[in-house]
Amino acid sequence: MKLSIIIPVYNVEKYIKKTIESITNQKYDDYELILVNDGSTDKSKEICEVLANGNNKIKLINIENSGSGIARNVGIDYATGEYCYFPDADDVMTENSLQCINNVINEIKADLYVFGYFIVKRDGNIEIRKNRVNDYKEGKDIKKHYEDYMQEGNTYIQGAPWNKVFKTEIIKKYNIQYPNLRRNQDEVFILRYMDKANSVKFSDDGIYKYYMNSLQDEWNKFPKNYFDIRTKVYEEFKDIIGKWNKSNLNTKSIINYSYISLVLRCMEFSFNPKWSLDKKGRKEYIKSIVQDKHVKEAISFIISNREYVKNYITKGDNTKLKVLIIFYQIMLIEKEKIGALYFVSKMLIYIRKFYKEIKYGIKNK
Repeated sequence: MKLSIIIPVYNVEKYIKKTIESITNQKYDDYELILVNDGSTDKSKEICEVLANGNNKIKLINIENSGSGIARNVGIDYATGEYCYFPDADDVMTENSLQCINNVINEIKADLYVFGYFIVKRDGNIEIRKNRVNDYKEGKDIKKHYEDYMQEGNTYIQGAPWNKVFKTEIIKKYNIQYPNLRRNQDEVFILRYMDKANSVKFSDDGIYKYYMNSLQDEWNKFPKNYFDIRTKVYEEFKDIIGKWNKSNLNTKSIINYSYISLVLRCMEFSFNPKWSLDKKGRKEYIKSIVQDKHVKEAISFIISNREYVKNYITKGDNTKLKVLIIFYQIMLIEKEKIGALYFVSKMLIYIRKFYKEIKYGIKNK
């Protein structure tokens, strides 16, 4: 079993050496490491060159800056392994994680493998384990009840690709690609892949350490067109998941609720200093969101199924208070209360900063 490990690299000079060495220092060695330098302007390329020199397991590919999704697609083109794995360039793999992956694959054949992982503060002082259930599921059963795999929990599939292993044959046979989006391309890739997968193996082995960022560092990852990105993801979710079980109101509830939740985050992102918006500009941005046809469609669905959506969403990790606040914001969107949405968005920023500091010990700038 040869594993193709594909990492997009862009301006991560502080982290990339540690990331690569977390792979090359492992005892398991039936892998190839494909580093796709996505037009880095710092010393990332030079660091990769040094580590690749004399190591025939590392391939370094240089492209113009195109985004991590396109970089991963380039890596897939070069992949020769039976399976593909997609870590990020600023996190690390756990000790013996490659051997764990190999053991699980040898134990049972599946089209998709989903593993446990850890959330870690950058200084390493806080570490939270995210478990996955040890189970095997047929793809048709998952698609029939995909609501059980769309929210945080031990059967969560959607999200990032770094705790998942994909079969290369399926990716190439169906030309499954990461979309050309600057954010959230991972979710779409996983969804496109899941559309073709006939089986999924969940394993509680923790193979990955994801490092938390401060709120400002997190913000800096989101471009000004993030609302447009989320809307494209929303449309893809409706198209793909919608055809699996057209009468499933649970999945429709999560799709629409999740979209509006992230639309509300976009309103918070408008306060990012890098967006260079003043108060008037932020309110105009919020107004443009409120009046978008996709937002109106999602709001209409949620309001028409208010109690059903509310009851179902509270079954997940969402607290009743969080759901209550979001439904209050939904009411403000419906009534186009721009000033109130501006105020609530600003207040929620301070709440998130406080929450991250309490839960993860992360000081925000």
